[in-house]
Amino acid sequence: GCVRSGPRRRGGCARAVRNAEPGPLRGRLAQIGDRVHDAVRESWRIARQGQVLADASAQIDTSGVQRQLDEVRANASAPWAAGSSLDKTAAALEAQMASAQRLATVTREAEDRLRLLNARMDEMVARAIELSVDASQVDELGGLGSGVDSLVDGVEALRLAMDETDRMGEGPP
Repeated sequence: GCVRSGPRRRGGCARAVRNAEPGPLRGRLAQIGDRVHDAVRESWRIARQGQVLADASAQIDTSGVQRQLDEVRANASAPWAAGSSLDKTAAALEAQMASAQRLATVTREAEDRLRLLNARMDEMVARAIELSVDASQVDELGGLGSGVDSLVDGVEALRLAMDETDRMGEGPP
């Protein structure tokens, strides 16, 4: 979504600015367009980070880990298992499953938030285009500017969360 629609959004903002009558309206629309461009750039970065997370999650063979964990648990009560390393093996396998679940959750949450931010960006671009052809609504630019600022803040917050997730993945196991 973001990757494909980013150029369309930038083009929509640029057209809105070109369509506006010269003056304060055009200047304010240009500023808002710059902020939308910032949000698009951040969304692109977030989408790339999300793909890295999804790729990392796919590298964990959860089916294989679960099979091994089931086997270990099934053998844990066998007489020969007393004093063996089966408990430690089970703990290691459970930790792998927990990592996979955390990655999947973070990836899903990032996708959901990015989808919402993309929809809001499209909304802002449509509103900018609307305002650019109806100069009588110039007083509504303040609301649009505030909405775009809020949107950019949301994109930046998501990027920071993704950065934090990346840093967590670099720590010791």
